Amino acid sequence: METKTKIYIGAGLLVTAVAAYFVLRPKKPKLLNNGGFINEGDINSPTVFNARQKAHTLHEIMRGMYSNQTDIFSELTGISSAQFAAINKAFGLRPYNTLTGNTKAIIGFDLPKLSLKIWLKNELSADMYKQLRQMYPTQL
Repeated sequence: METKTKIYIGAGLLVTAVAAYFVLRPKKPKLLNNGGFINEGDINSPTVFNARQKAHTLHEIMRGMYSNQTDIFSELTGISSAQFAAINKAFGLRPYNTLTGNTKAIIGFDLPKLSLKIWLKNELSADMYKQLRQMYPTQL
């Protein structure tokens, strides 16, 4: 076989492989400006997911004096790993009183800003946190 023919065959295979990659690759959810996702083609989830809203709701649940573990857990039920990563990012670092378990500061002291992982670890029982870690092992 001639060298030019080998080059043409090799280039044709490369173009075919690249085209197949772009056609067959899984689609990532589209990220919205508000931090949410549009879940195209997933009939089991809501059409729009808003990570900032979920992070805000979780914060509101956990910042109370007596947060309800079941409410925290149910707020995260049905959330995919990618969605949880977006919630984690939207949550960022927020002030947390590790002594009292809420956002009430002790006069004269600034509260440390902690991640969602630390908030959840402090607010949930060990068993519930373990269940959550099994659902989202890369983020927790």
